[in-house]
Amino acid sequence: MGQTWAKQNLDPSAVKLLAIAAAPSGSVMAKGMDAGISYKYFHSSDGLNWSAPVSFTMVTVGPAWFNGEWIICSSNGTNTQKTSDGVTWSAPVSAGGLYQINALIGLGDRIIAGGGAPLNAVKQVNVWNSSITVFSGPIDMIGTTHYINAFALDAARNRLLAVGSGAGAQVAFSDNQGTTWTVATGTGVQTFKAAAKWKGGFIIGDAVGQIYKSANGAAFSPAGAASGVEISGIAYNGAP
Repeated sequence: MGQTWAKQNLDPSAVKLLAIAAAPSGSVMAKGMDAGISYKYFHSSDGLNWSAPVSFTMVTVGPAWFNGEWIICSSNGTNTQKTSDGVTWSAPVSAGGLYQINALIGLGDRIIAGGGAPLNAVKQVNVWNSSITVFSGPIDMIGTTHYINAFALDAARNRLLAVGSGAGAQVAFSDNQGTTWTVATGTGVQTFKAAAKWKGGFIIGDAVGQIYKSANGAAFSPAGAASGVEISGIAYNGAP
């Protein structure tokens, strides 16, 4: 698996491919960006045949799969939209936002938006209900600064991991759908943009290529390096 590839040109105007996410059904959503401020979303049921792009201005966060739908939002949550097929999108709604949102994830019957407060003051989440009509308001990660960049979920343990930037408290975990958070240990001092569930625990990567692993998301240790390059994404195929 992953040894033979087929090239697909999604759209000549999408000069950057920024993210790819997969649903449990196997459908795939890709996010690209043109030379301006338009973000383009492409959908495929098999990774080979793709829909024409749907474009949004400054709808930068996501896609995240939740409750049978893809969700995207603007960087403060004021423009949040959903789709089940990747082609027809709901009208935008204003979700309970944060000063800055960088990541979305579905957990149980909640959607969790992660980012932070102005002036790098503290990492924060805002927990939304499934219909995006009820919002917790900003929840601070005590003991942190700066912003959340990515989430990873261990569904069996109901443990949510958040990674981001900051000086000494870049990683934290929650066992109650983001209501309270505990800072993880052993993660160094660099910014993180990548996290994944991995072999019953978690694996994360930082801005200088260092990889860390943890059996529980609470205590990390170095697990290798990627030649000094920034790690912006990690995926795991579930192999033992």
